[in-house]
Amino acid sequence: MASPQTRRVGWFATDVTVDDDAPGPRLNESQRRHFEVVLAKLENTLDEVDRLAHPEIQAQRPSLTFLADDLPPDFASRTAAVSNTVRRRIADLAAQLGLAPQRASRLRTVRALLHAETVCLQDSLSRALKGYGALDPRAPEVIDPALRELIALLGSILRALPAQPDPASSGDRT
Repeated sequence: MASPQTRRVGWFATDVTVDDDAPGPRLNESQRRHFEVVLAKLENTLDEVDRLAHPEIQAQRPSLTFLADDLPPDFASRTAAVSNTVRRRIADLAAQLGLAPQRASRLRTVRALLHAETVCLQDSLSRALKGYGALDPRAPEVIDPALRELIALLGSILRALPAQPDPASSGDRT
């Protein structure tokens, strides 16, 4: 039986009982996971913005990406306070919604990234390029061996990974 402080809310995909005295809204598992992913992605985006705002901290520079140094020189200092406020608001919202940090497996994340890149390379072999227009007949001699080598190299990185993450140290999410 519902208490006087609870009410049924029927505009969700499934009816939900809301406790008006609860410290924050109650979310079902799907809603909780949604917000955990959305807010974690926002945190990752803030990390990327911070990384781009501090070009002196750049990691290994890719050969096919050149980042133009076109942010205003004072961008990082002008946005640091706002970025910190956003992070605090994320933490506040997560606390209000009862969200818990999700443990992500580095192993599964690396495996997923490498598999995705392998599929992308496989889809770029010359036989798949015909949908982009006429292909120079010499292109397969250059493209296919190079892509197959890259695929093999990614495979060697994948094989360096253990078959399964250590259950004591890994989480369920990638």
